[in-house]
Amino acid sequence: MTSARALIRLLMRPFMRPLTAAVLLAALIPLLPSGAAAQGRGQPCILDFEARNPSRQPNIFIVRLPSGSRETYAGGGVRYSCRGQGVTLEADSTRFNEDSRILNLVGNVRYREPRATLDADRMTYYLDEEWLIAEGRVNAGLPEGSTMAGSYVEYYRAVPGVRSESRTIATNRPTLRLVQRDSMGGTQPPVTVVATRIESQGETVVYAGGDVVITREDLHATGDSAYLDQSREFGRLMRDPTVTGSGERNYTLSGTVIDFFTREQRIERVFAMGNGDVTSDELNLKADSIDLRIVEDELDRVYAWGPSRARAVSPQQDMIADSIEALLPSQILREVHAVGSAYAETVPDSARIQSEERDWVRGDTVVARFDPPAESDTTNSPVPREMVATGNASAMYQLPPTGRCVTAPSINYVRGRTLTVRFAESDISTVTVVQADDPVSGVFLEAHADAACLARSEEPTPPADGTGAGSGQGGAR
Repeated sequence: MTSARALIRLLMRPFMRPLTAAVLLAALIPLLPSGAAAQGRGQPCILDFEARNPSRQPNIFIVRLPSGSRETYAGGGVRYSCRGQGVTLEADSTRFNEDSRILNLVGNVRYREPRATLDADRMTYYLDEEWLIAEGRVNAGLPEGSTMAGSYVEYYRAVPGVRSESRTIATNRPTLRLVQRDSMGGTQPPVTVVATRIESQGETVVYAGGDVVITREDLHATGDSAYLDQSREFGRLMRDPTVTGSGERNYTLSGTVIDFFTREQRIERVFAMGNGDVTSDELNLKADSIDLRIVEDELDRVYAWGPSRARAVSPQQDMIADSIEALLPSQILREVHAVGSAYAETVPDSARIQSEERDWVRGDTVVARFDPPAESDTTNSPVPREMVATGNASAMYQLPPTGRCVTAPSINYVRGRTLTVRFAESDISTVTVVQADDPVSGVFLEAHADAACLARSEEPTPPADGTGAGSGQGGAR
């Protein structure tokens, strides 16, 4: 400290003023803004100066600037306060320039106001702009308990006549921890936001950009950019966003833009626009737009639609239509409704039917219903129960081969107004067709026996001891 002071004295000697008692008294009086700067500013900060530790007076020296104003240096623990506003700034060392009205603070810097706190290694306070820059190990706090940690944080004070609410900007990949409260004031699990840059408006609106990661108790989300509004209970993710549910049964949603909505700070809806794709244990659904409804942190219902049509894939079925609705109470697939030129495929039982073809059903609307998976099913797959097609309905399904040397399945094609396919042990059991006035129409193609197999089966079978006809040794005797 002594060598630094000597160097400053040497450089500034032409502008220095002796530290008489009068000068020291002048250094300790309030540092007031100029009249022009104070006009129209509402309640700007008027600095008062004091020692941080009353029992130890700080070291002070003053440099007279060419303009006639002063630049004041202080060390050994200093506290500044904004008169009548409950705002204080503390540091090991400070410098204040009356011309620029910039206050520099170094070492164990602490900023306190009724609605925010800021701790840092270094801080710069631009009084005319009511703007603080904190650097080093920075920790910022809001009265609701939210915090921001990083290496560089800018804070713009809320001052009447300047800005109606505070603004915080953090770069160099800070971490924001948002504390949430329900309508009764109860504390909910926090939301953590990590990004290259985070900006908050007041205490409710947050903008984040650059490899954003949002973690809640009920979901994990990523994207290039994000917007959160806690007062509206709304959030938006942009540019390759992904949302993964954190319930007992997970789901993952991706799209071009994803919006999520909460009620009482719990996720109740997630909506993907553009290239929507949602995957759960029981279902994969793709569409231009996908709307998820969440109940108790579990996927309960899914809506999908768009110009590119919607496609739903489950372990046993594949459906495509103009729009699809899937019902998953407790995140277990129970029904799928496909509307608009609907088409559904099912995989035949490979143990009974050897075929590369799939059975299919089509109609204006197709509804598939499922039973819960069997307890012994380790894949946890839902069990197909029935499929109902209405409006220009038709179906093609395969029947197990019957008869000697028949290996290919028979094929049945039917059409009507309403068509109901029922399953037993995941295979088609019965098909019921209803036609309004005309008789039901269809085609049945029965598989033929394999000719080579029949020929082989008609050949005589040699005796077991090898002495029958055709034995060379028997003929010689």
